[in-house]
Amino acid sequence: LYNITNEEQYKNKVLQMAKYFKSNLILKDNMYIWKYHTDLRYEDFAHGVIDTAFAYDCYLSNLEFDLTDMTRFSNTLNEAISEDLQVNNLVYQPASKKVNKYKSSTPLWSRYGKFNPELKSKIMGVANTIIEHPNKKIQQFSAAVNYYYYITSNKY
Repeated sequence: LYNITNEEQYKNKVLQMAKYFKSNLILKDNMYIWKYHTDLRYEDFAHGVIDTAFAYDCYLSNLEFDLTDMTRFSNTLNEAISEDLQVNNLVYQPASKKVNKYKSSTPLWSRYGKFNPELKSKIMGVANTIIEHPNKKIQQFSAAVNYYYYITSNKY
């Protein structure tokens, strides 16, 4: 709304939300991890896309988040996707075998590939897997196709 109205109240609300989110991020091994709620489990991989999309939009608007933050989010995602393209269910889950419940959301994290070349390759691999082996989840297939188009159109 601030971009449309130029009313500072809207910018201030976004800034307050950004500061709150950032204050609840936990820095671990140059990556960010965060919980769904302050006392509960870590955020799930699918909803983490929404959280980090907000941070990325703030970054683009020079509000609270900077290049270091974007790199840390990309490191989080890179850690969540194994070399064999298994995707953790949560943004952080050490020594867990619970994977792929939210694999279909992986292409939606593509904005972070530009901050980490290894991650870009992993996201592309997951997207290709989804395209090659579509299942009943049409949104999963659609997300992967859109991601593939995005990558191949040199807008990445």
